[in-house]
Amino acid sequence: MSLVTTYLEKRGALIGFFTSRTGSVDDAEDVVQEIYAKISKLDSDEIQNPVAYLYRVGMNVLLDRKRATMRRNRLEASYSETNSTYRNGEQIDDSPDMETHLTSRQMFARLLEATAQMPPKRQRVFRLHKLDGLTHVEVAKELNISRSAVEKHMILALRDLSAVMK
Repeated sequence: MSLVTTYLEKRGALIGFFTSRTGSVDDAEDVVQEIYAKISKLDSDEIQNPVAYLYRVGMNVLLDRKRATMRRNRLEASYSETNSTYRNGEQIDDSPDMETHLTSRQMFARLLEATAQMPPKRQRVFRLHKLDGLTHVEVAKELNISRSAVEKHMILALRDLSAVMK
């Protein structure tokens, strides 16, 4: 008898067995489906006890899932530990408060408004360099101007902004 035929005959029993192990019919069905995915690729003529083999494959699937969950939990804990602030053993929210957030948004709006008042070429140089992150050389190439022209536009743009942002 082939392994797939044995699988089809024992599918209900496998679901019952793995439901008792996982506590969930849905998880058990996922495990049983994974069993099928693994055995469908095998030459099953050499397997002495196909029923025991199916259960062993299923237990290995459960073990793999448990290891993956543990690995994911460790990674999440490590990430949380390195990217969170703790005080007295308690994780605290270190995101900006609403007032800081609102102030930042208002400053950014003023920045955009001030940028809009610049001459078009200066505005374009500023946006490409500061907002899009291009280097002076890349901005010069993009706008077909010299690098020193980019630097002059940036000096003037920063001067304009510092006068408005005070």
